[in-house]
Amino acid sequence: MTGTLYTADHRVFQLPPLLRWRVLHTGTVPCDSFSVTFVYQKEMAPVLGLAAGFAAEENGQVMLRAVVDAYTVDLNAGGLTATVSGRGYAARLLDNESRPVTYQQATLAEILQNHAEPYGITCGEIAEVRPASAYTVAAGSSQWKALESFCRACGGFVPRFSREGELLASPEREGRTLSIGEGDP
Repeated sequence: MTGTLYTADHRVFQLPPLLRWRVLHTGTVPCDSFSVTFVYQKEMAPVLGLAAGFAAEENGQVMLRAVVDAYTVDLNAGGLTATVSGRGYAARLLDNESRPVTYQQATLAEILQNHAEPYGITCGEIAEVRPASAYTVAAGSSQWKALESFCRACGGFVPRFSREGELLASPEREGRTLSIGEGDP
């Protein structure tokens, strides 16, 4: 697995080979999370201080795009290492509170425009959902709660995030069929 850091000033930094990693996929709440450890190099100090985003890839496939929450630099018997950890893009919506609002005839696209897009969330799928009556977001609700409650109440599904960090605001499709043969490990 390889790791890439994205800084708040829009620089991209390829991490050295990872010594340890943990990537947890949930798709919704609690959100995806990650932790990676690698050998620390002194030129990493300014990069780690500005780290805002992270991407994990394996064999050219994105395993997770996430927000960096914290980093540590540790000196122990194994040497000088750095650990970066964080959460998936759902954290952007979980960490931000919505103002109370009542929608009369909102569409899911309008809910996304008001409760997801301002936080840099892109949407890969949007269902055609419209409530039968007014929809109210209570004071103190997170942006995620505002979106999730709308999707549950009006569409009967829970939105989720892809590994690439796109919001999928539509019902899940049926699973796929996998065939395992003699030549498969």
